[in-house]
Amino acid sequence: MAGAGGSQPTSGTGGATTGSAGSSVTSGAGGSSSTTTGGMSAPAKITTVAIYQGVQINLMKDGQAVSKLNGPIVKNRPAMIRVWVDPGSAWAAHDVTAQLELAAGAKSQTVNVKSASVDGDLATTFDFDLTADEMNVDMLAYAVTLKDPQATSDARWPMTGTSSIAPKTSGASIKIVYVPFNYTAGGSPLLPDTSAAAIQKLDDALLAEYPTAKIESTVHAPMDYPGPAIEAMGGGWQNAIISVATLRQMDRPAPNVYYYGLVAPNATLMGYCPAGCVGGVAAVPMSPTATTQFVAMGVSYAEALKDPRTGQEKVDNMEVRVALQEVAHTFGRLHAFCEIPDGGTPPMGLDPMYPYKTGSIGVWGYDVAAKKLYDPAKYDDIQSYCNPVWISDYTYSAIFDWISRVNAAAPVNDPSARPTTTEVAAEDLNLRYVRFE
Repeated sequence: MAGAGGSQPTSGTGGATTGSAGSSVTSGAGGSSSTTTGGMSAPAKITTVAIYQGVQINLMKDGQAVSKLNGPIVKNRPAMIRVWVDPGSAWAAHDVTAQLELAAGAKSQTVNVKSASVDGDLATTFDFDLTADEMNVDMLAYAVTLKDPQATSDARWPMTGTSSIAPKTSGASIKIVYVPFNYTAGGSPLLPDTSAAAIQKLDDALLAEYPTAKIESTVHAPMDYPGPAIEAMGGGWQNAIISVATLRQMDRPAPNVYYYGLVAPNATLMGYCPAGCVGGVAAVPMSPTATTQFVAMGVSYAEALKDPRTGQEKVDNMEVRVALQEVAHTFGRLHAFCEIPDGGTPPMGLDPMYPYKTGSIGVWGYDVAAKKLYDPAKYDDIQSYCNPVWISDYTYSAIFDWISRVNAAAPVNDPSARPTTTEVAAEDLNLRYVRFE
């Protein structure tokens, strides 16, 4: 994509707009070009301004503020503000500098603008990183100016004043207790890797996609699990998750704490999953108050799953892929339909409201820490049975709403209350299944 042109305030329409969580309020408009004067070129247009914290949320498109945002802007979560430009057809490549004006100070970036910006190429846009501290505000006022020494004016969004976004909190964190299974059903005891490095990798993967400021995790003492055996085709999984649910009830954690079991039913991933397997299971609570169902579990093989016949990689990290979906089930998320699921047939428990009928993530995704884009034409939602995956704006927004409600309520448990019988029943469960066709 092309960079920006450096011009002076340009014409356009504007006015205050409001939207959903993280709505923008703008004055003026920008990004329009002016006529060439005295050998100088017309400035490039600012065509789009978006913010990423996991998914693309447009703030401005084609010179107009977006009135209703497609997702929440999360307080105290790192972000990237991205600016697209279009220099027009009569343009010779040259350097242009964009300045992002913030209350805390300005940020600048220079790009050699060759042509119009391209969605899949960060080198063709102006990209500004914002730290968690910079996003820890009730209102973030900003403006973008393109400074081009070869242009007749500076392009600016908005034309005058600033545009504002209002970050919203989903609570201080998502709290997870990892429960390692001391699995003895197959003979020799097997324990998953719960080293600090292994848990950090899992936490980082969840944080990259879930709309939260922080993943706050602890590792439980190993839970003895003598059986029945956890089998690739699904046997034993319901008994196993009931064990996790019972443990959570006995522990009586705060209501906003999710328990996630980690199990290695075999010494190796291919030993467990030679031709297809269930990777995990979760309860799907009907409401944020059904806290006894905040339980899920999955296999703990932090490695790629490959088709043994072709060597084709089906899943890049089995532990992460399963955890992303199963933990999201405990946020009330059902499955997303996809056209060619790795399980061979569509999973049960499909979300009838999922807006992208092919299972696509719908909008571009972005990993702020890894600085990596995810193409909606190539990536499906984490709640689908297709691969590869990222999170859609639909799932991102729904998880934000869920954890916000859970964290806002979060009453302290009554320590004198007696544990009740587990409420996890077969109809509450969703399995994550992979099969080699």
